[in-house]
Amino acid sequence: MRIFIFCLLLSTTSIFAQDIKSTIDALNNDELYNRFSGEPALTNTKNFIINQFKSLGLDEITDGYVDNFEVGSGLSFGDNGVSFSVIVPRMGIPMDRIKPSVQNWDFQKDWLPLGFTSDGNITEAEIAFVGYGITAPGYDDYTGIDVKDKVVIILTDSPEGEKSEKYESFSSYEYKVKNAQKNGAIGALFIKAMGDSANVFEPVIVDKFNSGIVALQANRASLERYFPKKQALIDQEKAIRESKSPKSFILPNVKTNISLQTESKSVLYTNIYAVSDGEDDNKNIIVAFPYDEALSNKKLEDYIKKQNKFFYESGNNISGITAAIELARRFKENPAPVKVIFAALSGEEPNFEGMRNLIDDIEEKVINSSAIFYLDNTEKVHKRHLIINSNDPLIVEKFRTTEEFKTLNSEAKELDSRDDNPILKLNKKYVRVWNKLRSYPPAKREWTESDFADFEEYINLLEKTIRNLTQQ
Repeated sequence: MRIFIFCLLLSTTSIFAQDIKSTIDALNNDELYNRFSGEPALTNTKNFIINQFKSLGLDEITDGYVDNFEVGSGLSFGDNGVSFSVIVPRMGIPMDRIKPSVQNWDFQKDWLPLGFTSDGNITEAEIAFVGYGITAPGYDDYTGIDVKDKVVIILTDSPEGEKSEKYESFSSYEYKVKNAQKNGAIGALFIKAMGDSANVFEPVIVDKFNSGIVALQANRASLERYFPKKQALIDQEKAIRESKSPKSFILPNVKTNISLQTESKSVLYTNIYAVSDGEDDNKNIIVAFPYDEALSNKKLEDYIKKQNKFFYESGNNISGITAAIELARRFKENPAPVKVIFAALSGEEPNFEGMRNLIDDIEEKVINSSAIFYLDNTEKVHKRHLIINSNDPLIVEKFRTTEEFKTLNSEAKELDSRDDNPILKLNKKYVRVWNKLRSYPPAKREWTESDFADFEEYINLLEKTIRNLTQQ
């Protein structure tokens, strides 16, 4: 019965969702929820969007509207291990005659690779604490210490904390591991700076950058036991912060063994492209929107623990998908002077893989685009919480002067400097539309008539601004 109802749902909406409400109802159906890699809902949503574009009579850009691409999703691990050989001094016994005790670390509890690590085998290597691993004007953690053929311990952040302008370009993992390798280190153990998340590991996401040396993240509590009492980790960290000077040293009586063999895993994603008619074939505007999820099983488990259930209305890009489909209908019925390309993007979190693939796959159309709109909404559009950012002040002003913008009490401003969408590297006019109310997940709320009215105003706002830009 459930399958029959869902098929009926798709058959009625694939003709075309006659109004915004029916599109939202379809997307809010359980069969289209939890749409991340490996879940049937992702395929169902992909087919739903394709059917909408096809039913509207939009033209294909790629065969069957789709473009498949693979993205590295993580690492698989073989027989890997991290251990420490510790010599405990004994009265009257020479150090070289004391047999070291071997302490093995547990994978995922004590250590985890970083996504940019290289494979390697390290045997009986000395360990050096090098503070924040920074070499900058007036500050160098590697001054007065030789780390050649050693494994270095590196703190995250900087001597001035997380948001230091002075050390902004020296605080990334990539910089620090390159600097360690430059100084002769054969491995790096990263630990979080002191704080509430000090023992929380970063997700292992395969990075296109490769460190060239073994690069692991270590549990701070597990690692600090190897520091001598007179040079305790927390004391050294505080001293660096207070004096703004390095406190690097080689840990006495301890060596490490690391064996790491990894294999990259990849996930197949699909972007969906369609284009409406336009008088000028050489110009276009792109409306891009993410349609899949980045909710891991761990996140879902956390939400369920906190609230006993996961609310299906949030975080599933309902408003972005629905707005794009409705805009596609309007521009098909009433074409703009230029073509409007609609791009449903997959694999967007955390590294904009869908956008990167769009840039590579339809590069010429991106270059010829007058503007790229990125509908990053996740749930309902709320008055006073809709935010529009652009790197073009004129586009910001066009939004501000529309009646719908005023009705929604929205906010429009220049793009936040922290936005790292890869489209910005092409110096294209870029518009990000998002919703300040992005709590994951909110208390379950049904869409009311007021919600639909606001959403209609929002789509009118987008359409009017896009048409305004096509007149230029």
